[in-house]
Amino acid sequence: MSFSVVVLMGPPGVGKGTQASLLADRHGVIHISTGGLLRSESASKSELGIEIEAIMGRGDLVSDAHLFRCLERALGGLSEAPSNRLVLLDGVPRNLAQVSMLDEALALVGAKVDLALSLEAPVEKLVSRFEKRWGCTNCGGVFAFELAPAGGATCARCGMAGTLVRRADDAPDAVRYRFGIFESATAPVVSAYLERGLLERLDGLAEREEVHAELVAKIMKIFPLAGC
Repeated sequence: MSFSVVVLMGPPGVGKGTQASLLADRHGVIHISTGGLLRSESASKSELGIEIEAIMGRGDLVSDAHLFRCLERALGGLSEAPSNRLVLLDGVPRNLAQVSMLDEALALVGAKVDLALSLEAPVEKLVSRFEKRWGCTNCGGVFAFELAPAGGATCARCGMAGTLVRRADDAPDAVRYRFGIFESATAPVVSAYLERGLLERLDGLAEREEVHAELVAKIMKIFPLAGC
């Protein structure tokens, strides 16, 4: 097995998911999202999945132990993927303890973190971004509006009327709280990768294509992306 590993970090709303999807769609990067791993395992109804479903059903946080059992399975499954591929990890590590756990999980498959990319933005800029964000309750599409869409408006993706809503945790105070939690937990992670000489910082508020081009340029220093 041979693959390189890039860690993608950043606060809520900075665009990690968007950029990860672009890298996967345009360059064949293997995108592993911890949120996706947990949902997939839960849906599988495996013994581990049933445990995770119960935890999330209670509104509790999934433990590091459960999360890394899912991650280890996903990494192990990469033995079936073509060699010399790039794996992008989105959502892990979230704290300093997980940095060590990730090192151990990657060592099991003969890999290591080769690059850590940090998308960064001031909290008040993110508050403004979230205030404009509306999601469709039917298809999950996300849109930006300067003003609240009248009557819920019509979703441009699925065509359903009156389905656009703003999530409660997108309110300004909620965003600031989530940002604070992220900062306190993730600052040591950023420092850890900085000390290893693996950290690259990017402006998460730049235009989407500009951020994508910068991500590609930094990744190309360690890995030859397809389509470039």
